[in-house]
Amino acid sequence: MPSQDDPADNMENVAVPISNHNPGWLATTWQYFTTGDSAVAAAKEIEKENAFARKAMEAYIADYSDLEALDLIKTSGQDKLGRAIIWIVGRHLPAQGQDLERIKWFIFREVHKVADEGDFVVVYTHSETSWQENHPGVRWIRAEYEEIPAKFKDRMKRFYVVHPALWLRLLLRVMGPWATGGFWDKLEYISRVEFLWDYVEKGVCTFPDFVMEHDAELETQPLMDYGIVADPSGNPAMYAIGGYPGAPEMTEAHTEAHHRNTASGSFHG
Repeated sequence: MPSQDDPADNMENVAVPISNHNPGWLATTWQYFTTGDSAVAAAKEIEKENAFARKAMEAYIADYSDLEALDLIKTSGQDKLGRAIIWIVGRHLPAQGQDLERIKWFIFREVHKVADEGDFVVVYTHSETSWQENHPGVRWIRAEYEEIPAKFKDRMKRFYVVHPALWLRLLLRVMGPWATGGFWDKLEYISRVEFLWDYVEKGVCTFPDFVMEHDAELETQPLMDYGIVADPSGNPAMYAIGGYPGAPEMTEAHTEAHHRNTASGSFHG
């Protein structure tokens, strides 16, 4: 009868650890903490999405007739890749003396309406936007951007800025460190309306009259693109802001154009 081997006889073939520590201890601990952090971050993002959706639902039934009349934001048409378009007119943003929280959810309502369905792009016209009248402040812009769920930021595929003033370009650079969601890869400056038609079919949306008039004026005063010449909205040349003398003054024609444009124009889908 064959005898069974004594386990002790095979001890020489058994790897005996030289330490009481499990070899996978560090990896296991690291995985525990990193997985925990990811889970917490995911839970917070879901909470943000739910809160955003709840507030958007409230905004759907709120009365925004006064803001709707401003023609500040609308959704209309698609770009050449079939993505929905959100159109925003910067000069129609009543940033001073207004309830900015209410304005925020009026805008977010339109964002939610489109982003909840799929990918989209934004066309923002900065034509004749005034720093004094239409700029709500960097802190406000940052807070509102951070409130948008990551899912919606990801679904925004392009952010076109038509007629970007130099001060806006500088502002966006300041915002750069906290602009998440691949914002810089999506940002596209459009110096003339005609260049937008490379991405959007002409006629999808008609701009306000003052946008087209500003576009024509830039053809005769191209230095306004670089902040060297003051623009009709009253924004001074950038070197005047820096304290340098000799900034080109607003001409009577500029002033009349500004007052005329303030009372005219809305865009139509």
